[in-house]
Amino acid sequence: MIKTIIFDYGGIIRSIENLEELRKIYSKLFNISADDLRPVFRKNWRLWRIDKINEKQFWDNISNELKFDYNLKQVKKIMYDYGEPNNNVLEFAKELKKKYKIYILSNHAREWFNYSIKKHKLNEIFDGIFTSYEAKIAKPEKEIYLKFLKKFNLKSEECVFIDDRQDNIEVANELGFKGIFFENNEQLKTELEKLGIKNA
Repeated sequence: MIKTIIFDYGGIIRSIENLEELRKIYSKLFNISADDLRPVFRKNWRLWRIDKINEKQFWDNISNELKFDYNLKQVKKIMYDYGEPNNNVLEFAKELKKKYKIYILSNHAREWFNYSIKKHKLNEIFDGIFTSYEAKIAKPEKEIYLKFLKKFNLKSEECVFIDDRQDNIEVANELGFKGIFFENNEQLKTELEKLGIKNA
C-alpha cells in the first residue's frame, strides 16, 4: 500500500533539468569558454552538494583555477534567481498531501537550497526534506536512500520516488521503491494513476 510520495527537486519542482544554462550565463560573465568552465564547475558542485565545501569555497576554487575575479553577491543573485518553481507540480503535491505523506529527496547545495526552501515555503508544503548535503552523500548512492528512510521512519515498499534521472530511479527500484521517471506534468499524473494514486 502506497503511503508516501517522494519528489526530486531540480527538474521537477524547480523547472530546470540541469545546470548547463546557468554555466553559460557565468561563462559570459567571466569571459571564459563554457567548455573550460563546465568540468571545473561540475567538480566543485559535486563537493558543494555533499557539504565538503561551502558556497564561498565553491567560487574561490573555480575562480582560482580559471583565473578570474568574482563578486560573491553578484554570482549568488544569478544562481538564486535561476529557474522557476514548477507550480503545476507544487499544486499537485498539495492535493496529494491530503491523502499521502510527501517529501523531497534532492542532491543540492546547502546555501542555495536553504534560500529556495524559504523563498518557495517548501517546508510548509512538504512533510520533510532530505538532501545530499545533510546526508554527505548524493544520489544515486544507495546510502542516501537508506538514510532518508531511517530519518523519516519509512518503508521503501510503501514509497513512490519521482526523479528525472534514470540512474536515480534504478537504484530506488533496487531498494524497493516504486520509481517514476519524470518527463512532464501530465505524464507524472498518468504514471501515478497506474499505481492507483490520484489527486484529492
